[in-house]
Amino acid sequence: MNDSDHWAKRALTHARVLSQNIGPRGATSKAEGRAAAYVHHQLEQLGIKDAKLKHFEGATSGWIPWALIFSLSSWGMLIGLIFDLAGGLIAAAFYAAATWIAYQELYPTVNNRPARRWLWHKESQNVCGSIPPAGSAEREIVIMAYLDSARAPSLWRRLGRRRLLYHLVPFLFLSLPLNAVFFVLGAFTTNVLFYFMALLLLLPQIAALLGSLHAEHSPISPGANHNASGVGTLLALAERLSASPLVHSQVRLLMTGCRETGGDGMRNFLQAYRETPTDITFIALEGVGVGEHIVYLTSEGPLWRTDYSPQVIEIAARAATRCQEQGLSIQTGHHQGFPTEIGILVRHGLQGLGINAWPVNHPGVAHRHRIDDTPDSLQPQTLAYTHHFVWTLLQEIDRQE
Repeated sequence: MNDSDHWAKRALTHARVLSQNIGPRGATSKAEGRAAAYVHHQLEQLGIKDAKLKHFEGATSGWIPWALIFSLSSWGMLIGLIFDLAGGLIAAAFYAAATWIAYQELYPTVNNRPARRWLWHKESQNVCGSIPPAGSAEREIVIMAYLDSARAPSLWRRLGRRRLLYHLVPFLFLSLPLNAVFFVLGAFTTNVLFYFMALLLLLPQIAALLGSLHAEHSPISPGANHNASGVGTLLALAERLSASPLVHSQVRLLMTGCRETGGDGMRNFLQAYRETPTDITFIALEGVGVGEHIVYLTSEGPLWRTDYSPQVIEIAARAATRCQEQGLSIQTGHHQGFPTEIGILVRHGLQGLGINAWPVNHPGVAHRHRIDDTPDSLQPQTLAYTHHFVWTLLQEIDRQE
């Protein structure tokens, strides 16, 4: 583990620069741009000749789409209660539209987030480069992490509240099509019971609207663990791979922008990456600097599960076994929160998995969306464990026939 301790120190140095020297890095902000410039410079210093900084237009907000969804529900309720048959049908249409937008927010693909097209956009950027193999290139591995940090609403400061919010997401989503049904039934039967039931469901929807607006105006987290730790670990891996490349795998390094506002950086990468090889594996590093357990995610989704590729999970399991034999705690996990970049990739027909670090009795990334996500919270030992597991995983992928 001595090598991993060395690379953990390198990762910690990068994470400190990103979260302390540069600070909070909101999507499309100048700070996110400075983070991208720093990472690009680091790749150039490593001698990565094809290191590039690629600009694109990204969404500035991750919470306005949810405010839009629950605004539609409120307007639908108002129209449905004022007018008779026509009002009920218009209200049902509003709720159907809100359901459609919410579903595509929860289960996005590369092209299907319509609400994002209506939002404010500004310039953001991805940083990418590649390290060729020592031998013939038989496959490609993309190691990725994102540059921006999230907003830190007060509702997320306590773990119990955050878990409650995750559990409320399925209920809030299902309340939208239910209200559409209630208004159709109420419009045709004139039974006030259906309107009363719709009103009951409106109450948590209004709370969600207010919560979304509150989150949109909350401060931006310094993002040390979430996700400067991921970027720092990626840069440490890049440095190590530059000196000791894999034998049969080209490694592409990808740092994306605008992940916290819907994954526009990943979409831009995939749209520009026209000829996607069939033998390509994505590894996403997120929140890998705090915790006793290294976790490789096998699925995600708050409502319906999106399962990751079983082939990659099988390889990760073999790497985990090797690491556990050396005393590391490696386990599988399910991402309960909002969509990840790996989820977008899997729904695009590609394969990959996410890697987190979780504290004991805390099923999730520590300090996620919190204002106290500062460099002082990062744990060098956790960064060392993460580096060791990812390095072992890379070797397992590289030796596949």
